[in-house]
Amino acid sequence: MFLQNLIENPGYYISWVLVVMFSICMHELCHALAARQQGDMTGSLTGYVTLDPTKTMGYQSIIMLLLFGIAWGAVPVDPRQFRHRWSEAWVALAGPLSNLVLAVLFAAAWIVLVWFHGKELTEGYGKGLSEFYTLGVRANSLLTVFNLLPLPMLDGWRICELVAPPLRRLTVQQRNLYSFIAFMAIMFSPLRHVFYHAVTVLGNGLLYGGLWVLTKLVGPE
Repeated sequence: MFLQNLIENPGYYISWVLVVMFSICMHELCHALAARQQGDMTGSLTGYVTLDPTKTMGYQSIIMLLLFGIAWGAVPVDPRQFRHRWSEAWVALAGPLSNLVLAVLFAAAWIVLVWFHGKELTEGYGKGLSEFYTLGVRANSLLTVFNLLPLPMLDGWRICELVAPPLRRLTVQQRNLYSFIAFMAIMFSPLRHVFYHAVTVLGNGLLYGGLWVLTKLVGPE
């Protein structure tokens, strides 16, 4: 159980909570900013242009994060206010893109750390920083891939609705049934391995791919 890490591995527990909380808040903030830029002021007028987790995540989500390590966020958006037909796609993509950018930044910090202090990362502050940056990459890679899944309530679904407008006509019951079936398929079928493989490829690509590129450009340390 995730909560056991508070006793057995408090560093990991605190780091995961902080990284996920910050990353989700950034995700929702970017949704709100993108919506405002496209003409919808709903998020701004209701106070969602903020990194306050009690606003963008809510207490129930925060409690779930503390207990189980999973959480979510939400920002109100009114597509009727958008200026362009493609505005909704941009607003939907803004969240996952923010997580991808965070993953890149965490990876860059890890690469710099390894580049200058590679031999000192087995203990002390260097090891702690390395684990924190790596966790930041993993968490944001997970959030990026997960939010792009074509499931109702996720950003990937809103993009699918724009590509296939008939999906908008699905009832709430139909969406809930589809979400349940799709989620079960992802979690309890070989699709689970595809999902986690995608997350791993993205994370490792940013970490070790970035380090390899730096080595090729600059040469060995």
